[in-house]
Amino acid sequence: MTSTKEEFIEARNLIYEEVKKELLGPGSEDITGDIEHELITDEPISRYSLGILFPRNNKYVQDMDSNLDRETSEDFREEYKIFNENDDVNLVKDITSHNNENNSDFDGKISTSNELKPSSMGITFFAKGKVDELYVRVKAAKYRDSTLSDCCVKYEGEDYFNNNGLSEYVYREGSYLKLKKSLDYKTIKKYLNEDDKSKEYSIFVNTIYTLSRQYKGGFVREPLLLNDIVKIKLCGTYSFLNLENTFKVKENIEMNYNLQICVFLKKYKNDINSYTVVLCNNEECEVYGRDKKSIFQPEILISTNDNPGLIFVENRDNDIVDIKLELDDEEKSLDLLYKDKKNYAIGHGVSTMQNVDKNTGLGILKTSFVPYYEVQGINFELDGITSEILSMKNLSDYSILDDDEIIKNLDRIANSYSKWIYSLEIEAKSFKDQLVKVNSF
Repeated sequence: MTSTKEEFIEARNLIYEEVKKELLGPGSEDITGDIEHELITDEPISRYSLGILFPRNNKYVQDMDSNLDRETSEDFREEYKIFNENDDVNLVKDITSHNNENNSDFDGKISTSNELKPSSMGITFFAKGKVDELYVRVKAAKYRDSTLSDCCVKYEGEDYFNNNGLSEYVYREGSYLKLKKSLDYKTIKKYLNEDDKSKEYSIFVNTIYTLSRQYKGGFVREPLLLNDIVKIKLCGTYSFLNLENTFKVKENIEMNYNLQICVFLKKYKNDINSYTVVLCNNEECEVYGRDKKSIFQPEILISTNDNPGLIFVENRDNDIVDIKLELDDEEKSLDLLYKDKKNYAIGHGVSTMQNVDKNTGLGILKTSFVPYYEVQGINFELDGITSEILSMKNLSDYSILDDDEIIKNLDRIANSYSKWIYSLEIEAKSFKDQLVKVNSF
């Protein structure tokens, strides 16, 4: 039997995962049973509001591939096919390169992370140690048009389609309903039993309409086939690696991606360097085809296990730069209050998360569009001080305790407070630099 606290934690985790599925994906329409290859019935750039790297030169207009009019346009797919055949895109397979370019080129790439329709995102961190290569883990996905064989919805109710002409369009495979051929809304309405108002029949009707939308306006997620660990050779202050590939997925459908990882390195004292790692979507699209040229759910992860020569350094560490900041009284107090809260990374167009041992500097840094942090709860328990001692009743005239016991309990509280003050004085002796001034203040 789980405790109330464990139930609350489980509920909190469930809420977080559901919010993440809705805002970032994948999993907003968990009806096909495969979240990694989810099928959604909206354009992905309309469905998701976070974690999208748009193609470069993107203009904010409605795409030709918008599904606003798909239900009334039977010739849509043929028209879109003709349009795509006229779209001149040059694909280069398996190209990698390392070069030095000027800083303005890098500034241009990282600045796109702050645009309304960003085409890049990145992370900056400090690390001690010298390495000639940086190993990075990258995840991302793209979406393609759905095919007839992709369309399926989990449905375990009665097979009402066997009683009418819908059996020409729909069939059952295990616990899923699937399509035999294209099914439009007019055909569905033709075979519906409008007299059946039961809940089970309503679920069946919604399932059939969903199948229709999946084929006429559906998109299927395909994770990009990237190496588990990407190696970037560091050449001077600016290095980059092109990740381009064309690959085939279900039914021999061809997909491609054109990414670039850029690394800007800056040296500081004491063998400490800053690394800014940026992931760019290098595909171009002025107006049409944004859904299939955008990158979704991108993630950058850097681990000291993959880079054994590096130790993460907290970005407020005074060993990095010799800058004496002039802080006001409030800033000094906050600096002292949060002295034990270590921050090892800064995001560009994205937030960051960390799991780093503050004693060794070893661990993991990664980007996150839906970050979370667990705040420790307040603990009111004190060593040697019970709730009976702190009871206002026991400290009042209504107490059943005699005066000597009440005074003895008050002494315990005073002694406990004195021990706490003494522990702070001992801790203050270990303060360095700015914290010494804050403590004296």
